[in-house]
Amino acid sequence: VPASRHVAGVAHFCWTICYEGNDFMGFRRLFLCVIAFAVVAPLPLLAADTRHLERLPLNSDWTVRQLPDDGMAESQSKTSPALDGGWFAATVPGDIHLDLFNSGKIPDPFYRDNEEKLQWIEKTGWEYRTSINATKATLARENVELTFEGLDTACSIFINGQRIASPDSMFQEWRFDVKAKLHEGANDLRIVFSAPMKAAEAVAEKDPWHSRTHTDPKGYIRK
Repeated sequence: VPASRHVAGVAHFCWTICYEGNDFMGFRRLFLCVIAFAVVAPLPLLAADTRHLERLPLNSDWTVRQLPDDGMAESQSKTSPALDGGWFAATVPGDIHLDLFNSGKIPDPFYRDNEEKLQWIEKTGWEYRTSINATKATLARENVELTFEGLDTACSIFINGQRIASPDSMFQEWRFDVKAKLHEGANDLRIVFSAPMKAAEAVAEKDPWHSRTHTDPKGYIRK
């Protein structure tokens, strides 16, 4: 019996007994016992399920670059150091503003009117890249999944040049079966983030009511 069903069944059964007994103090003591049992009882089952799992964190050796099709306003200077097309170090988890700042490509956004001068960042696309080292033992497993706990927001994920998904919500965990896309050794992982306003406008254009409501397009994406 799956642990979740086992716990739910025990809790429901004991709740019924306590309620019919109409004894609040007895209910409280028994309810606490049920909670303790519900937590402890599934542990052997969970241990059996997780002891064969192998987790490989992918939060290091990331780089990022600005996409050539940046969609910036015409008034933005073409000499910005962020526009050289080169890769620079990135921190994951993190965000592009911190990566640009830590690499010396933008000034402190919170100093004077720098925030207004840096509005071009949200109007451009960014590409993050790292490498997945797949061993023979890893590829021999029945399932190999790639999991993202947060992607902000509209993007496309590529492994070795093949697009595997295009997530569109920050408030969701994304999990993909990538065993068939990997080979032994280094595998290229890229995440291409579209300019958020461009992505929002693309979704808004599909809404037949948008032309009547004039809703801000940013409300159309889960960001």
